[in-house]
Amino acid sequence: MTATQPNLFYTPERFLSGAVRIALVGCGGTGGEVLDGLCRLHCAMLALGHPGGLDVVAIDGDTVSAANVGRQRFGASDVGQNKSVVLVHRLNLFYGLRWQAVPQYLSPKSIVSASHFDILLSCVDRASVRLELGQKLATVWRDALWMDFGNGATQAQVVLGHLGAKAPPGTARLPNVVDLFPELDRVDDEAEPSCSLAEALRAQDLFVNRAVANAGLQILWQLFKDGMIQHHGAFLDVRTLNCRPLNIDPVTWAFLGYPRAQKKPRQRRKTRLQAA
Repeated sequence: MTATQPNLFYTPERFLSGAVRIALVGCGGTGGEVLDGLCRLHCAMLALGHPGGLDVVAIDGDTVSAANVGRQRFGASDVGQNKSVVLVHRLNLFYGLRWQAVPQYLSPKSIVSASHFDILLSCVDRASVRLELGQKLATVWRDALWMDFGNGATQAQVVLGHLGAKAPPGTARLPNVVDLFPELDRVDDEAEPSCSLAEALRAQDLFVNRAVANAGLQILWQLFKDGMIQHHGAFLDVRTLNCRPLNIDPVTWAFLGYPRAQKKPRQRRKTRLQAA
């Protein structure tokens, strides 16, 4: 019996012709792990011949608290400082980068004047903020990809999809986190911030942020190294050590409530980075 050919999503050609602009919103537990991984991804892409690697802007208006020390990528000397500034400055020095930090919250009102990015990475801890950003940005960065990271106490998920309502011509649209989980607008996650590390650890597992960050980074790595992906997300449970991929599959999407209206695009030649 012949195996079924998996559905594939090919890396947009513009991602392979110059620096890929990434907006990382949120530099806390998950965002800090993602930012660190993006540095290694950038170095790997350049080593494999990519012409520009990644150009990252990290956005977060929050400051480091004592409860963050030990659970996020901060030390005692960072308390009171802005999260994005601390992490970007540290990583720029370590890797010799010129990435930017924006020490403010990315609000829907400021989106209209924001620069265009190729990929939005959202690592926010409020479903309402995630939903609002996705809705507002979809009208501004129509051709961008959106990778959203979310987690609870021990479970987490990451979903990569198209931000706009329509994909570029010749490309099947990947549904984003709002498409697959429209119930986000009914999620009540307005929990008060933890006052101590012990309290934070009782509410959330120590390594759940790193686990979901690694899953998302692996998808990005495959997107640039192989020129294609066949999974655009993952569901994890760090307590059971279980990880289930989210296939690029209209049947799977329909099971989650997303319409199967997309037709399969014409296949084109696979593009991958080659070692220098």
